[in-house]
Amino acid sequence: MFFDEDFHQHAVEIYDQPMWPSKPLFYASVPSITDPSVAPVGQENLFLLIPTAPGLEDNESIRAHYYDMVMQRLENLTGQNIRDAVVYKRSFAHSDFVNDYHAFKGNAYGLANTLLQTAFLKPKLKSSKVKICILQDN
Repeated sequence: MFFDEDFHQHAVEIYDQPMWPSKPLFYASVPSITDPSVAPVGQENLFLLIPTAPGLEDNESIRAHYYDMVMQRLENLTGQNIRDAVVYKRSFAHSDFVNDYHAFKGNAYGLANTLLQTAFLKPKLKSSKVKICILQDN
């Protein structure tokens, strides 16, 4: 997780005043470092994730803006020119989560990305208030 910008501002723009973050924090993962089978020989596989509020407008222009913003920061932080080495790029955002997974408002995290809905506090898939009755053919 890159905390190179103000965490509080990012949190406000996700939870309190839902909008695309002005200076987003982001996750970076390079799974090919530990599993070379996920990238061609001699290349890397890089995933970037920007936590956002659900239900935001999502289009190619917005995605391109955030890709450029995050890549510029990643290049500055690592001292490497990454964008010129990209041979394949795919973005996946709100509308993709809605279309592919029927996720409410394009939310990738489930019901809500809040402390009260994570780990053991996450709502159960099976209600304790609903009695299950199994019908058998006789």
